[in-house]
Amino acid sequence: MQRSNCGKTVDTYLSHAELAFEDSNPYTVGAVFVRPDANHKFTNAVHESYSDLNADELAVALEIDSTGLTWTRNPVNGGYSITLLDKGESRRFFPDFLVWKDKKIIAIDPKGGFLLQTEAGRKLLAIRDEKGQQRILVRFITEGTWSAETMKQTHNSGFSVWRMTTTGQIRCTNHGDVAGAVRKALELK
Repeated sequence: MQRSNCGKTVDTYLSHAELAFEDSNPYTVGAVFVRPDANHKFTNAVHESYSDLNADELAVALEIDSTGLTWTRNPVNGGYSITLLDKGESRRFFPDFLVWKDKKIIAIDPKGGFLLQTEAGRKLLAIRDEKGQQRILVRFITEGTWSAETMKQTHNSGFSVWRMTTTGQIRCTNHGDVAGAVRKALELK
């Protein structure tokens, strides 16, 4: 009986909880381990170079770097994380990249399309500050052309950018190349 009541309490908490950005608790980017034999150098990143990027991550990192915006590769262990307010397998989300633009943080995560069904609703977030202003925007980039309505891939070519609207709808836009996808992901709306 007690377990049932505890479960109901957790469900109630999660259904009413909201994430909030706190100016008084800023994230500080720490040092990263870079393998000297397999690193890639960047111009606008917080760190001089990063290693262990897969092909999709490297393509996105190069395009982010080309924008001139300050960014970092976010390590999975010890990096910036977003608390997930549901009962899924993971409690925290570590987006692959953080980009700073006009006092906002854009968290970009290249995703395999097979993960969209399980992760889009949990991790595509727009986190607001105490005044209701969006401060952290989460974007997924997937290979291929996708439909937001069906959450299914319609073509193998191109890239799609996924986001959550202010009304809680999951939306995607389709782009011919990774450069166009990164430009769209970095838009502040």
